Amino acid sequence: MTHAPALIGITVAVFWIVNLAYYAGRPADAPAPNLVRFVRARTEPQDAVFIWTQRSHVLFEIDRVYATRFLSNELLTGRTYGSKHRGASATAESARGTAVPELWPALLEDLEAEKPLVIVDDAPERSNFTIDHYPPLAAFVRAHYDSGRMMDGFCVYVRKAG
Repeated sequence: MTHAPALIGITVAVFWIVNLAYYAGRPADAPAPNLVRFVRARTEPQDAVFIWTQRSHVLFEIDRVYATRFLSNELLTGRTYGSKHRGASATAESARGTAVPELWPALLEDLEAEKPLVIVDDAPERSNFTIDHYPPLAAFVRAHYDSGRMMDGFCVYVRKAG
């Protein structure tokens, strides 16, 4: 008889307990009504948007197509669940060693192909992992997007005309 079912059950239980402890200690993210109205006013349901924040629930609030294959930026930033790089004191610099740099070309290819009309980033006072900490992404945004607008704790970039 194999022990695989028991090991799978233990793994699921540990994962569930760790996630429960993590999320029980976190305050719920506030709704982002201004952000939602702003994005919906500038896009159609089939238009792609790019979300660069751990608050990925905004993608569901905005209700738009996601621009890349990366639904979260954890592997790109090194801010992985269960690690010290997920905490409030973590920074882009401290997490860089656990990031997967080989993924960056794929992200940039996706962004070039989809040309999202809107990019949503965290506001600098809310995150140590904003776009400006990642030179390839920051260069892409500077080249193709207007300066960011702050709303609901996010920095929102709109694609330049033309």
